This record gives sequence, C-alpha cells and structure tokens, in this order.
Amino acid sequence: MKVLGEKLEEALSARLVGRRDAVICGVGNDLRGEDGIGLIIAKWLEGSVPDDVSVLDCGEVPENFIGQVAAHKPTHVIIIDAARVGRPAGTIVLVEPEDIYPNTLSAHRLPLSFFASVVSRRIGGSVDVFTLGIQIERADFGDDLSEEVMTAARRLCDALVTVLSET
Repeated sequence: MKVLGEKLEEALSARLVGRRDAVICGVGNDLRGEDGIGLIIAKWLEGSVPDDVSVLDCGEVPENFIGQVAAHKPTHVIIIDAARVGRPAGTIVLVEPEDIYPNTLSAHRLPLSFFASVVSRRIGGSVDVFTLGIQIERADFGDDLSEEVMTAARRLCDALVTVLSET
C-alpha cells in the first residue's frame, strides 16, 4: 500500500504511463455512508474523462462486471473504493491487488484481489489493475459523509480528470 499525499497527480501520472483505454470501477454501497465513496466518485467522473476512459458503477459486486471490463481491453483498470487501512480519515492510498486481504478494503462478496486476478487473466495479463482507496470513518446505514472523506474524494476526482486528460 502506498499513501498518495501531496504528490497525488504525480503518482497517478507515473502509474498511467502508456495508458490507452482505461476502465474506472466505482465500488461500494451507497446506503452505508462513506462505503459508497467509490460510487460517488464514479458519478462525478462520468462525462468528465476522455472518451477512451469508461466509468462503471459496480456497486458491491464488481465481479459481475468482469466481462464488461474485459470487453474494453483496457491497459489500466482503476478500482475506486472505501478503505480501512488504519490511516486518518480522507487519506488516499494506492493498493496493489496482491496487497488486498480480507477486510482491508470495504466488504464485498469476493475480495477485490479476485476481481483483479480474473480481469487480468481475461484480458491476457497485459493490464495494470490497482485500487485507489480513501480511508473512511463511517460506514453504517444512513451515515453522512465526513468533511475529510468528501474533500479527499473531490481531490482524487480532480486529479484523475487532470491526469487522464494528459495521458
């Protein structure tokens, strides 16, 4: 796991070198407060990213979208999700698929590492799959979003739009 602090855009630019088509998968449950932050960012990104970037609202079951993701034959798949990594609320982290353990990121039916593995196999292994997570503090039904998480979400969204438009 890598904390993406002040150099967020720089880190994203480095990770997206050679990007052609990309797919962004917003993941989470919008009924559980900040657990839905990946879905909120996906909504914000729709219509704001270049045409060669597809944005999907995958809800709680990103594995249901494996075929759709693979059909794009992307060079990069970016999963955006709530994170529980023991950092202050609003911390943005980049998590590699092999570093995702059960309960590291918000709960889904299958671990996001499984999703990343299957997508890589379906596309032929030439895809860079990674997760951008935002540390949350509230994930109970009906919870509001904290200012820290909303600020981080806006920052991540702006950085993605900027970097994806430049790569």
